[in-house]
Amino acid sequence: MLSKLRIRSAPAWEITSRRLLFLLHKYRARDFAIILHLFHHVKEVEFGDEEDVISPEALHQKNWQSVSDVIPEHFFERVVSMLPMHIPRMTNQDLVRTLEVLVARELGGQRLFDHYIYMKIERNVLKFDVDQYCRTVRALADKQFVQDSVFWDDYVFKYATNDSNGKEGKRVFTYNQAKRVWDSLVYLKLRCPTIDLKDTLKHVEVWLDQGDDAGADKQKLVAE
Repeated sequence: MLSKLRIRSAPAWEITSRRLLFLLHKYRARDFAIILHLFHHVKEVEFGDEEDVISPEALHQKNWQSVSDVIPEHFFERVVSMLPMHIPRMTNQDLVRTLEVLVARELGGQRLFDHYIYMKIERNVLKFDVDQYCRTVRALADKQFVQDSVFWDDYVFKYATNDSNGKEGKRVFTYNQAKRVWDSLVYLKLRCPTIDLKDTLKHVEVWLDQGDDAGADKQKLVAE
């Protein structure tokens, strides 16, 4: 990838982005997630005039041209316009990646979210790993999506209690996992004060309390 190779040739990025748009109809669901993720995260990469590859010294220079100046106009919008036919085939990881970019760049219309993004989350959220779940909650918090109480109560918040097969009361967290989930839910509450997640937090706090008790028992054994 150009970013991993630290390529900072403006023509290279411009040609690549235009070629991607030209071949957009040939890409698969995973490719769309990668394209959005890559070009979103290189938005702060800057280009120089002399070297094609960034040297360690050049990384500290500030007089470069930004990526947004060389990629085609409406690049992200054109990629996003193709998402409805690909989101149903995305893996959980690719879905979360795509959601993060859409929210961060304020892309995608209401129909894309209502009929594709949110529905895909509803179907798969119980199968998310902790990292994917926390990133999803934080992205939705940034989007301030609180209108659909069924989406939260019957799907997203069920992650705190139901396992990946939907069995109630079978979800198990380690202390660190519970802490990450708790932090993300609190972030959601701070960003969206009207949302009610008191009961959900209580379920997660059970695992935090067990972790504290285990730590106290371990310290007691060491002291003895």
